[in-house]
Amino acid sequence: MNFMNQELTISSGKAQIFGLGASLLGVLLLWTPYQYLWGGSLLDLGKLSSSVWFGWLGVLLVGALIHEGIHALTAVYYGKIQWSQTKFGIQWKSLTPYFHPTVAMPVEKYRVVVMMPLLVMGLFPYALALVLGNGWVLAFGISFTVAAFGDLLILWMMRNLRQGQPVQDHPSKVGLVIPMP
Repeated sequence: MNFMNQELTISSGKAQIFGLGASLLGVLLLWTPYQYLWGGSLLDLGKLSSSVWFGWLGVLLVGALIHEGIHALTAVYYGKIQWSQTKFGIQWKSLTPYFHPTVAMPVEKYRVVVMMPLLVMGLFPYALALVLGNGWVLAFGISFTVAAFGDLLILWMMRNLRQGQPVQDHPSKVGLVIPMP
């Protein structure tokens, strides 16, 4: 049986513009409820020492790897693909780690694979920070919510796909491949 593939992709430039705009808006929207509940100012971040900033950079780098690991674990244990059907790497042009399932899965499973890091590393810590009033947990939650904006873009691209439709991560572009019979 021959398959033609339909691509749902966006240029890297457009994805980066979306990411930058969404990041700025996202930080403001996520910061505002915390500031209302607990006080504080984004300007206070400028008072942190350079060692704190280097430590935070380490958290972000390790967190980026964990983010991709969550995609992989979700794909294997929820999406029911094999470890041999996964691929990890780094896009050196953007210094971005990535995870790609190398096989198609039903769109409803793929949506969960795509959004799981946002829930685990972004929205859950963010909600916890709102309850606890902890600025470090807030920074973690906001950082990894913003880091998942590319995943949100992929979810948006899948919005018109019907349940059961197979989808696969595009191997080289921002977006998806839809195997078509």
